[in-house]
Amino acid sequence: MANVNTFSIIRNLSQGNVLTNPSAFPTVAGGLVRATVGIPADVSTGINDGLPFRVRGVWKVVPGTSGNYTASIYWNRGDQTDLTTFTNDKIFLTSGAIALGTQASSTFVLSATLVWSSTELRLSGVNDPQCFHTIATPAVLFSGASAVTATNSPVAAANVATVDKIQFFASGLFGTTHASNAATLLELAIEHL
Repeated sequence: MANVNTFSIIRNLSQGNVLTNPSAFPTVAGGLVRATVGIPADVSTGINDGLPFRVRGVWKVVPGTSGNYTASIYWNRGDQTDLTTFTNDKIFLTSGAIALGTQASSTFVLSATLVWSSTELRLSGVNDPQCFHTIATPAVLFSGASAVTATNSPVAAANVATVDKIQFFASGLFGTTHASNAATLLELAIEHL
C-alpha cells in the first residue's frame, strides 16, 4: 500500500484473458500503451543517488477456470511502448507460473530493494520476500541474468546513465484460456526506504 515514502505509483489497471505471450498493463482499459512508473524529475537530483528504494507490484487475479498465472515486473528500456513487444526490456521480478484453482481471486505481491549510483551507473538490488495465495518458489531477481554483484550489474551502465532511465512496468499471463479470466494491477509503486 502506498505511504508517505511513495513517489511514483499507478493503480487499478485491468487486463483480460492474456495468453501465449505476456502483456503489459495498459495506461487505460483497452489501451495500447503500457503503463510505467519511474523516478520523476522533481525527486531525481541526488535523492536517489546511492540510496535504496523499493519497487512493488500487487495483482488481484480472478481465474475463469483452473490454470496458471504469471505476474512479472520489467525494467522499461524505453525502446517500446506497446503492450507485447519487450525487445531490450529486462525482466526484473517474476512469480513464475502459479497454479490457480477456481477460487474467487488470488493475490500476488512482488517487490525488490534497489540501489542506483550516478558514479557507477549501475542498477542493482535484491528481491524482498514475496507472497501469493499459496506458498510458491520465491521470485527471481533479474531473471536470466547472472548473480548481481557490485561489478556485475544486471543493467548495463549506458542504459542507466541518468536516473530518468529507471522505469518499470508490470505484465501478466494466463496459462489457460477462459472468457472470465481477469487480472487487476492494484498498484505498481516506487518508494524511498
